[in-house]
Amino acid sequence: MFKPKFALYRKLRFFFVCLNIVAVFALFLCIFENHINDHEGLINAGSLPLKVNKTEYTKLLKTLNISDGFYSSFDIIDSYMTINSYNTFESPNLMPKRRVNYDRKNVVATKFGDQKYLQTLNNKKLISNDKNLYFLLKYYLWCLVNNINYPIVPININEWQPADSTETTLFAFKNPKKCKCDSNNSNIDLDYREEKESMYCKKKQSKKFLQEVVGFNPDLATFLFKKDIDLSFLSIRIKTSNQEVTKNLALFLKEMNHFNDVDSKPPSSIYYPINEIVNEINAFNSFNSPYPILGANKIPKEVNYQLKKQDFRWDLESKFNEYKTTTTQNSITEISKLKQGKLDFTAQRYRNIKINLKELISKKYFYEVALKSSIENVWRSGTHYDWRFFKGLKPLSERNEILNDLFDAWSTFTKKDSIISWLSHGNLLSWIWSGGQFLWDKDLDIQLPISHFSFMAENYNNTLFMYMTHKNEFKMYYLDINPCYADIYHGKEGKNSIDGRFIDVQSGLYIDLTAISYKQIELETAPTDKYALDKLQHLKWSKNLNQKMKPADSNKNKKESESKTVLLGDKNYHFYESIDTFNPLRKVKYGYLESDTYVPFDITSVLNDEYPNGLVVSEYDDYNYDWEYHGWVKKCESRSKKTEHRNCEGLSNSQFDLTKEAWLNHFSRELKFCSHEVVSKTSYCQWFLALSKGIDNEEKGFLKSFRSAHKYSPGKSKSELFEANLKTVNTAVGLLPFNKTKLLELGYPSP
Repeated sequence: MFKPKFALYRKLRFFFVCLNIVAVFALFLCIFENHINDHEGLINAGSLPLKVNKTEYTKLLKTLNISDGFYSSFDIIDSYMTINSYNTFESPNLMPKRRVNYDRKNVVATKFGDQKYLQTLNNKKLISNDKNLYFLLKYYLWCLVNNINYPIVPININEWQPADSTETTLFAFKNPKKCKCDSNNSNIDLDYREEKESMYCKKKQSKKFLQEVVGFNPDLATFLFKKDIDLSFLSIRIKTSNQEVTKNLALFLKEMNHFNDVDSKPPSSIYYPINEIVNEINAFNSFNSPYPILGANKIPKEVNYQLKKQDFRWDLESKFNEYKTTTTQNSITEISKLKQGKLDFTAQRYRNIKINLKELISKKYFYEVALKSSIENVWRSGTHYDWRFFKGLKPLSERNEILNDLFDAWSTFTKKDSIISWLSHGNLLSWIWSGGQFLWDKDLDIQLPISHFSFMAENYNNTLFMYMTHKNEFKMYYLDINPCYADIYHGKEGKNSIDGRFIDVQSGLYIDLTAISYKQIELETAPTDKYALDKLQHLKWSKNLNQKMKPADSNKNKKESESKTVLLGDKNYHFYESIDTFNPLRKVKYGYLESDTYVPFDITSVLNDEYPNGLVVSEYDDYNYDWEYHGWVKKCESRSKKTEHRNCEGLSNSQFDLTKEAWLNHFSRELKFCSHEVVSKTSYCQWFLALSKGIDNEEKGFLKSFRSAHKYSPGKSKSELFEANLKTVNTAVGLLPFNKTKLLELGYPSP
């Protein structure tokens, strides 16, 4: 007779258990909704995020003459569509604000909030190109909110270019004649890039290229913000348009009032909430997979990376077969479809290179600016600018800052996937003397092992990098890979010895990138110019290397030669005895921004092979090494009485101070490094300590001779004593044994 009561009790207990489960589930949904839609109170987009409105998205792209084949063929999106409804951003924290002058004593509150908030707003840093960046990021955030997780972001590169108002008056002439790029000739094979013309015509040629629809078309944009704005390494799909992109984005976001308000007010009076929008983007992207990277498992992620022999081995046929096996599969998610598309694209790229390599190497890939001038310094300067982005020759004050920012952006980018690169050629020589760029140098040189270069080419070729400088200025850089890197030999004509370039889009200055690989010397073409021949004959560890190469007029096929001599090298006759020349790479700082990079371990041998007098001569043209600054300055600076903010370089006072501080920091770091017993007897440290004795060991009498050696008089140098001392040290001290187990603490990678 107790059974009915027992049954009722069981039913009630089951009911309350289910009720508790429903309550917990509802609480979880509430928390999840608040995290997505009301993160930090910046977005109020309704109770649930509305699904993507593909109609509005595709309509905007169509207005800008852009199509997105990825989403147009992605059937799953159709089920997410809603009609004429999409999320908007109502929070005032995501809108531009006008800076206001206020009286701290009298003003208590404004429509922007209380006095404390107003003061904070006025103190926020401005960003160059902040209007363009605001609308670009706001549009990208709109796409994320509406479930378009990997949208195409439109960009008009001309809207981001600096105004061409500051130009050295010496070169600010305009050619009254028509430029060759103005020709209406229908012959598409005409190429004016190597034709020498005035600076006016070369700038016009660059502008015309950027305005053409088929001109500049990067596929990807990667953000390199690393300080005040936390948007490190975000990659987005982009397409260029010659339409008014920023204005169309403002129309799309229904913010024309902000667009017009900006045009009617001084830029300094408007604050754009870039950081606030970035916080929202980061919140949404935390639920999305990052843009796919191919072969990421092949690049070790440890910071202390030591080069291995396989890093320098690469073969086009093997790469072609590797991607040939990746068959197209049906993808059901956005990220899987993106990855499959990237695999297919890479396979097709290697296929095209394999088929057309002979034709590719017969044509020059990278072109510089061919200036017509009787002044040698002018036409030579043009060879350090990429023709597509040329805005005129930059004076030293601008060029020095551009190159330091350019290198810092490169350093930041390569950290993303542990891509290893090191200083080479003139920049390696400048580092050993002063830790940064020679002030007369106009470009940068970097070497990479070919496996790392190939990884970079597969994932980042044709990528636009967006970088925030230390001065809170927004800059763009472009990575362009020469497909001829697939042929590791110089060849008969040697038109493609540069494998890639990292280019400053707003000036045309660049970093030359060259891949280092194992090469069969007998398959290389012997050089014909005197400079390359002298360079080969100077190698102490390999005599008559050029005689082992095939003659330039030989038609012998590469496969017909037997492998006899295998060395590491690039495509411009720079050879290295073994991998031990580089290993263990040492992590160092470069430039006045003290960007991270690497230098080879046997640095003095590398430099002695390439620059026989580079470590023993303290003069170059009208520059000399100054023992007080620990850097290279013009001779007028050394002769003058040292006073604060005095320099003969044409640098601004602040830049010269930064440069001198970086020289001193480099000197102090290296002095500490070479004081360690593990490395103090290496040839590099012996050379450096000889350089430092003039400052630290006055009791030995070297300071007196060092000082007298650097008193310059017009027309004659008195540095023979100093140079003789360095020459003695540089030639007498060999690379002594060292304890690799102790190198980690000195900045070397672990063995």
